[in-house]
Amino acid sequence: MGIDTLSTNPPTITKTLSPTSSSRGAVVGVSKVIAFIWIDRAAREWTETVVSVLRLDGVREVYVASPDTEAPAKIGLNHQNLVFLEENSFNDAAAAVLRQGGDQYLFVVMPVVVSPNALALAIPLAADDPRIATISFLSNSAGYISFPHRNTPTPFGVDGHNHETLTRHLRSKGTKDGGLVPLPVSEGGAVLVNRSAWEVSGALDDQQTGNGSFALAEFSLRAARRGFNSFLDPSTFVTRPWDGVGAYPSVLEDRDFRHQLHSIHPFFPGAYDSERLSERSVLAESLDLARAKATGIRVLIDGSALGPKEMGTQLLIMELTKALVRHPSIQWVALAVPDPLSLPHYAQELRATDKVRLVPAAGLNFEGAPHVDIIHRPFQPSSPIPWDRWRAIAKRSVITIQDLIAYRNGAYFKDWEDWEHYRNNFKRQIANADAVVSISHDVVTSIKEERMPVSDPHLFVIENGADARSKDQPQSIPDAILERGWASRSFLFVLGATYAHKNRDLALRVWARLRDKGFNHAIVLVGAAVPFGSTRNEEARVISTENHADVLALPEVTAEERNWLLQNSSLAVYLTAAEGFGQVPFEAALMGVPTLHVSFGPLRELIDDESVPRTYQLDDLVERAEALLTDPAVANSSVRKVLGTLGRLNWDETARKTVDAYYEILGLTSKHSAN
Repeated sequence: MGIDTLSTNPPTITKTLSPTSSSRGAVVGVSKVIAFIWIDRAAREWTETVVSVLRLDGVREVYVASPDTEAPAKIGLNHQNLVFLEENSFNDAAAAVLRQGGDQYLFVVMPVVVSPNALALAIPLAADDPRIATISFLSNSAGYISFPHRNTPTPFGVDGHNHETLTRHLRSKGTKDGGLVPLPVSEGGAVLVNRSAWEVSGALDDQQTGNGSFALAEFSLRAARRGFNSFLDPSTFVTRPWDGVGAYPSVLEDRDFRHQLHSIHPFFPGAYDSERLSERSVLAESLDLARAKATGIRVLIDGSALGPKEMGTQLLIMELTKALVRHPSIQWVALAVPDPLSLPHYAQELRATDKVRLVPAAGLNFEGAPHVDIIHRPFQPSSPIPWDRWRAIAKRSVITIQDLIAYRNGAYFKDWEDWEHYRNNFKRQIANADAVVSISHDVVTSIKEERMPVSDPHLFVIENGADARSKDQPQSIPDAILERGWASRSFLFVLGATYAHKNRDLALRVWARLRDKGFNHAIVLVGAAVPFGSTRNEEARVISTENHADVLALPEVTAEERNWLLQNSSLAVYLTAAEGFGQVPFEAALMGVPTLHVSFGPLRELIDDESVPRTYQLDDLVERAEALLTDPAVANSSVRKVLGTLGRLNWDETARKTVDAYYEILGLTSKHSAN
């Protein structure tokens, strides 16, 4: 409906509607929506309301009634679709409007301002389901559905938004949250009423109160007795401007109105009071989701693993945190660290942003942490989690599963009892989490093969970023390299702890074959020695048959030393047989260095290169290594194909997918919700 024919000339005609004055004429399949505005006070404050209702998409006729006979002159508007009624009681005027043959009726009983598309979702939903009695909308002042401050009507909405921009913003954050939210009773200054409900339940009746809000609330309760339902549209915001008279208090909180409603419907206010006060009800969680959409998600990242050395887990925590901070839909990130007063050197940059709040991680209790929407542990659950505490401070909990290597490999434990304890704890924590993030589809396959206690709607694939390293990062030559005089020596580089699945001894065998073929490269192995499931003995046997002076085995090194080793190696060797998402081929490629690896699982999933070996046959591995070392075209092609994936494997993309998942998780039923 256009606004071009609207004038400010005072109208000279009012109209009394008769039962035969219907102008139905609606197109088949298209709802006819009629608006009725009831002005019970301060008519001069309603002009903006009338204008905004006239602009509503889908509304064909707008009727205005008031006990104030001077209301038309005070409003001062004239429009072809605007009719001022002579009926001056709510019941008479509402009954007259209901006779006009509409399919739905928008009742406006307080001064409000609506966006032109405010009914875009409500109209088709009401048309599709005749069991819907009423649909209410979010508003800064709407009793128990006030937004963004629940149960707290205020003159203000969300900073930086009006009714149009906030509605658009709420709808842009698509989630699988089901659309409408059940309400025990209608509320708000604008309520859509379905024709089917009043045909069965009877017309609206203000019980001689003259209060339109009371009439709508009583009607929704009466309709509920007949099997009809009232709902909230949580993606539409209606502004309730404060006027000179003051706020319109909710009739549902007025003692006299509550008593009158209870006398008519004894089941009121039981369900209403329960819903209004519950923190875990469907309504509460829907309002939480809407608030997260409007003002940003508040996240707590479990960074309890941020120790003095930066290895794989520490890298993932840091990069995810920094990427989330950059995302516009994140309000702030609380990062739980071992000691907020003493961050490791690689994490110092987090102090430079006010979007990061550091809290102590001690015992995973996160003492002093603010209330958040999401707690996210972005790495394996290796110990019990204090779920009562987590649920007290977070709406939802998320755990990332990097892999199931330890779950499936008992060699990494002292005995069966330790392994069984790990496995049972692993499943228990997964069962308690509201959602699980997997870093590859290959890991999802393993999760399903092991029948982990997580269903498909609660399982999300979000690949880690692979762009954390670059040539321009600080580098430092390890002292051991200088001591051996290897600063300009050609060498192969193996990065990874001595876990057997890393196959470091196989890398040594490939190196030994290359030596037999005349290659004079040394080999450097970097990684912690693990107590169980190690290849220490296998590595020692290979080294004993070779020139051990050309083998350098180092424990963990600093990030700067690792950068130098990657940058200066001739070939990275990464022959792991079990991995969630190995970073080495990507880190090496960012340094311009090719990697010898096997195409399997996530590496096949994420790197499209048909020339990569798909078996562990030693001859095939040696042939591939020789080609990468001697043929620049092969090496450049390998690096180029790995780098070609960074368009979708970067940390900003990881953050985007993570935020989308957070919204969807907030829209899912929590495992600990209680109405």
